[in-house]
Amino acid sequence: MSLPAAVRACWRLVPVDMRWRWLALLPLAVVTVALEAAAALAVFALTRVIANPSSAAAMPVVAGLARATSGSDRDVILVVAVATALVYLVKNAVAVLTALLRSWCVEHATAATATALLGRYLAAPWPLLVQRNSAELIYTADQAVQRVYGTVLSAALAVATEALVATGIVAMLVVAAPGTTVVAGGLLAVAGWLFVRGTRRQVRAIGARLDVVRARSLRQLQHALGATREIAILGRARFFVDGFAADQAELADIRTRHDVLAELPRLVVEATFVGTALVVVVVATSTAGAGVESLPVLSLFAYAGLRVIPSVNRIVWQLSELRFGMPAVERVARDLALPAPLREPGPAPARGTFMDRIELDEVVLVHPGAARAALSGIRLVVRRGESLGIVGPTGAGKSTLVDLLTGLLDPTSGRVRIDGVDLRTRRAAWQASLGYVPQAVFLLDDTVRANVALGLAPQEVDEQRMAAAIARAQLGELVARLPAGLDTVIGERGARLSGGERQRVGIARALYREPDVLVLDEATAALDTQTEAELTRALAALHGDTTLVMVAHRLSSVRHCDRLVVLEEGRIADVGTWDELLARSERFRALARAGAVD
Repeated sequence: MSLPAAVRACWRLVPVDMRWRWLALLPLAVVTVALEAAAALAVFALTRVIANPSSAAAMPVVAGLARATSGSDRDVILVVAVATALVYLVKNAVAVLTALLRSWCVEHATAATATALLGRYLAAPWPLLVQRNSAELIYTADQAVQRVYGTVLSAALAVATEALVATGIVAMLVVAAPGTTVVAGGLLAVAGWLFVRGTRRQVRAIGARLDVVRARSLRQLQHALGATREIAILGRARFFVDGFAADQAELADIRTRHDVLAELPRLVVEATFVGTALVVVVVATSTAGAGVESLPVLSLFAYAGLRVIPSVNRIVWQLSELRFGMPAVERVARDLALPAPLREPGPAPARGTFMDRIELDEVVLVHPGAARAALSGIRLVVRRGESLGIVGPTGAGKSTLVDLLTGLLDPTSGRVRIDGVDLRTRRAAWQASLGYVPQAVFLLDDTVRANVALGLAPQEVDEQRMAAAIARAQLGELVARLPAGLDTVIGERGARLSGGERQRVGIARALYREPDVLVLDEATAALDTQTEAELTRALAALHGDTTLVMVAHRLSSVRHCDRLVVLEEGRIADVGTWDELLARSERFRALARAGAVD
């Protein structure tokens, strides 16, 4: 991606309703140029009047100011000095306003784009999400977005502004000393071009490597802090610390190279300007009596040096920063252009009606890159109010089948229909009617109430439904002994609860929705036998009103289901009641004798 293409890509990322504020920075830049030129002229005029007060009459604006005074040299110098100070005050006020608006644009665009990315991630097709590492997504929505606006678009704006400012000041110098200005400007331009040309590939490579290593370092942190208990027991902390240390050392090297490159433009430009200034001084003073006459011009060049050198420094370095941030632009643009179906965050979809049946018709599902189908030739009907158990050995396709039923995956061929309607045409409404409990429930570092009512604001929680969900999930005793009841904070990933208690919070979360279909994907695996039996009885009370789909870890949890589906190598090996399967299926008898699905 070229620099102009990177800037255009950045501009397309800016939310439409914020673009006018970014565009407002351009006229402010023009005003800034005019004020910078006015400041340069004011300094030139002041130094000339100080050197020769009578010269005020030959300068248009200064002559008008001089006529407003008593005419004494002291008064003329004083009024020109006050006018110069006023010009600087106005110039600096505009500079503060510009900085304020630029900061607002950067920060609010960053916030809006990061929010849009999170919305896309949460609404993206499930297969796409499982192919991406969460640390990479977090990095893109956080640090990469900051680089897009704080580095690339800000750099582009800074280059435009500083170029205009430098051009305005150089124009004043051309009027005052055209030959010297052309030589000095040419040398500075060549020096800057050579620096940018010589470092562009290295800067882009540093930016790309920074993206990779930062995302990898974040992944290392997630791994280490997400498995603290296992790491402590296994004594494997050194492995994770060493991996994180290696990433941090590489990041330190990358940042060092970046900082050195950031310092070089100043040194190159300053050396070029000082050399040119020395030549100007030598030439200006080589003729007898030329020193005094050249004082205003030398003063103007001195002022221009103080103002133009930082501008040129920033132009040269910001051009490098544009290349440094290009990998982040490509990363963010790629994720904001995720393929359909995408749903923007907003109000919860209307809940669909489920009147009759769920039907899987010759369903085949092949995961991307897989050598064989995860599911093949699946024909199954689940009737409203029925309880269905799904059993089979590890890798048989149980969880994949659940992902199809819940609309997380679409079949490669065949159809999943709800009351005769293709699930893909009513996915959001269907999912709004589901309750889902995974084997490993994710818990917020928040209260029990917030975890059960996941995603609802406190004022949106229905206390009657909350109480019913707590009772059905066998959580009443736990809540009663917690210090703040439902408002007790349970720690990151439910660290203050046992495995069974965490699972019951997840079950209460699913039941809070009062779902038409309740899906438990090995959800009772972490429960003790007594709690599982109590929960099974509670779920049995839903029979007829709530359709229940259970993937079994222990066969005892599905013994009372209306029907059982036995999966093997992605195919339905048998379907029937517990007694029917026990009578005719040796495969099922083997599972029953083992007492669990391995």
